Order: sequence, then structure tokens, then C-alpha cells
Amino acid sequence: MAVTQALLPDEAPMAIPDNVTFRQLQHIDIQQTAMDQSLSETQQQCEEEYPI
Repeated sequence: MAVTQALLPDEAPMAIPDNVTFRQLQHIDIQQTAMDQSLSETQQQCEEEYPI
């Protein structure tokens, strides 16, 4: 099976696509950031309550 790729010219500006797939991925990134922050805060709280 042959695979082809579309390439932009080198001088083309970098642009983030604005379609449903990328918006969904951006939403997932936002959720992941919130979960990471929550976990970090929980770990910090546990470390303060039970110092080693």
C-alpha cells in the first residue's frame, strides 16, 4: 500500500488546525492539567500532614 504525505512549503506559517478533533484533544489536555494539579495538591497536603 502506498502512503503519501502532504507537505507545506518551508515558508508556510505554523498553524494549529481548528477542527473537531483538535478541539477535543485540547479539551482532553485541559482535563489532564486539572487532574495533574489536583494530584499534586493532594500529595503536597499528605506530605505536610505526615512528614517523613
